[in-house]
Amino acid sequence: MNSILTFKGRDGVDSFNNFIPTISTNYQSIYTSFGSKQNEVYVSSDSSTLPERVTNASYQMVPSFMRNITDDTRGLVIVIDDFHNDVSQLQNENILTDLSTQFTWLDFIMVDAYLTKDVLYSILQSITNFANSTHILPNDFKIANFIRFRHPNETEQTLEIWIPDFIQRILDTLHDGKYNQSYYQWYGYSWYTYDYIYCYKPYKIAYAFYATTIYDILHKSLISTRLSKYNMIDVQYYINRKDKRLHSIWDQFKANSIPLVL
Repeated sequence: MNSILTFKGRDGVDSFNNFIPTISTNYQSIYTSFGSKQNEVYVSSDSSTLPERVTNASYQMVPSFMRNITDDTRGLVIVIDDFHNDVSQLQNENILTDLSTQFTWLDFIMVDAYLTKDVLYSILQSITNFANSTHILPNDFKIANFIRFRHPNETEQTLEIWIPDFIQRILDTLHDGKYNQSYYQWYGYSWYTYDYIYCYKPYKIAYAFYATTIYDILHKSLISTRLSKYNMIDVQYYINRKDKRLHSIWDQFKANSIPLVL
């Protein structure tokens, strides 16, 4: 394929679902994102003490772990979002086109759709059916949800609440749960974890309990620097001087989180 295929609207979702089983390319990795489109170039911080940051939308759409897959393998990247208008769609198509010239071992599909439960179920079923039929291993199959809002209204709050649990319930049932630990949730706009996602099934409850503690650990160890693989050692140095409870909380975070950007 090695091009950008775009499917739009409800008919587009049906066309996408019909197209997926016909793909003949032998992929070794599949990555699907929901809500990863670029809305703005710069993202402001809610804190006056933290600087504005450049959006990581291109890494939400194509994370480092897809950019750096092993030689002689191919990957499929599927970007699903409500692009609202032609300008937004064209802007994000251009981003993916640029990425496709850099990472020629990746193929790209865009699906422009507003997510309802029926639409989301049909998409998840199509993608997992394809992954299973082509023997994609669970570790090489990832779904990431980036549908988060900085100042959500009531409708947006509803989306943030139902989508993660719905995705997980569907993956728990399809193919006997083969891909039920392949779903990752974005940490959201929080400054320190902006470039990270976490495995939803094993970490959802723990993170809900310890989100504030994680933020406090990162704030005290990194001050105003976002978390990355390069400063993990600084956080570990801070943790090594703390009690076993903080050690355990930090170890759980590390075990269940992966970076979008390397």
